[in-house]
Amino acid sequence: MRCENLNQRGGPHGQQGFKRKHAALLAADVASYGPLMNDINIKPLKGGRQHMTKEILIVDDEPGVLVAIQFLMEQQGHRVLAAERGEDALDLIYRYKPDLVLLDIMLPGISGWEVCEIIRLNPVYRNVKIVFLTARGDEVEIAKGLALGADAYITKPFSNDELVARVNALLESAYEATGE
Repeated sequence: MRCENLNQRGGPHGQQGFKRKHAALLAADVASYGPLMNDINIKPLKGGRQHMTKEILIVDDEPGVLVAIQFLMEQQGHRVLAAERGEDALDLIYRYKPDLVLLDIMLPGISGWEVCEIIRLNPVYRNVKIVFLTARGDEVEIAKGLALGADAYITKPFSNDELVARVNALLESAYEATGE
């Protein structure tokens, strides 16, 4: 499924119609796509416990950032999806339901704010962890990101250790909560 050209978003129904439409698409598509189940790897965590390799979607319009974070997450044993536009991120979320989304705010097309809001409108995606990873770091923007439903907010520039620690902590908490 491809998202329509969202530069014309809203149409005659405005912004709320746009969000309702995409929340409905998320619900419809999860039944037909579901998460990927091939190539499941079991890796030991600290303390000897086992977990499945997780799938992470990285959304950033800077190719260099995408490549660097992809390499970092793959080194941690995760499968990685990448998108440079908000519309493409939604398309990948519809298809694969990643475990965690690293999401920039300033994207071409729809913004990271809108991607987060659309994901959170559908309860099917309540277990998808969202981390804003952005240069926009004032208190108001951090509060907005968390109010929209993000699980964490990391400002650029960031340390690799901080990013890995935050991602692993969120994935571990999801594993403990759901056993998945």
